[in-house]
Amino acid sequence: MRFTKLVPVIHVEDLNAEVQFYKDLGFSVRDEGGEFSGFVAVQQGDVEFGIEISERFRARAANDSVLWQFQVDDLAAVARLCAKLGYRHTVPAQYGESMGDWAMNVFSPNGYRVNLEARSPRQQAGSPALSLNPEPEGRRPDFSRGLVTAVVQDAGTAEVLMVAHMNRDAYEATRVTRRATFWSRSRERLWQKGETSGNTMRIIQVRLDCDGDAVLLLVEPAGPACHTGARSCFVAPPPAAGGVGAPES
Repeated sequence: MRFTKLVPVIHVEDLNAEVQFYKDLGFSVRDEGGEFSGFVAVQQGDVEFGIEISERFRARAANDSVLWQFQVDDLAAVARLCAKLGYRHTVPAQYGESMGDWAMNVFSPNGYRVNLEARSPRQQAGSPALSLNPEPEGRRPDFSRGLVTAVVQDAGTAEVLMVAHMNRDAYEATRVTRRATFWSRSRERLWQKGETSGNTMRIIQVRLDCDGDAVLLLVEPAGPACHTGARSCFVAPPPAAGGVGAPES
């Protein structure tokens, strides 16, 4: 079975408070109650997800990583709104001098951490005010021939970190989770970068080449990209003739 659209769902203890939080951020309620009791769908632009009550939810665990990453036009205005409404948040700060970007974290009533990034005037003119990793330029990779090549580049330094492969499921998982996810040809399964080492890669931007058969991932790495412990898989010179290269991930 294959779904044509992925709509992520978060689980909370206090449904009403969580829904109100996203309403305050400008979301609208699409579906409340109805067939599924204890479930609400919210949407703003191309961003859509569900919020559902769960008795097994533990707020403390939700703080360990960023749930969503949104781009906003006026970060200072969001900070003032959070202060007025009593939402826990960090002060907007510059997180990448080379990129000139500003960001802040906001914590929802149920403890989820939401990362907000300020958009440049050029970004503001060309994309919606709030976006959850939209399709690059409205296009999608061409999976008609199977796998596409994924080049991973550090968003802050422009250093090429690694090259891997994606199928359709890996690409969709990358978009939804904002964590670099690939298809392993040797193990024949999906694998998220850092799933065992902890060296995850947070997606900053996704770009496609002109033919749609290669993907460029601009990421914020949490550690070394190479299984050898090197920052990049391309730091070492090529092996001598007859030598053995590094195994595929």
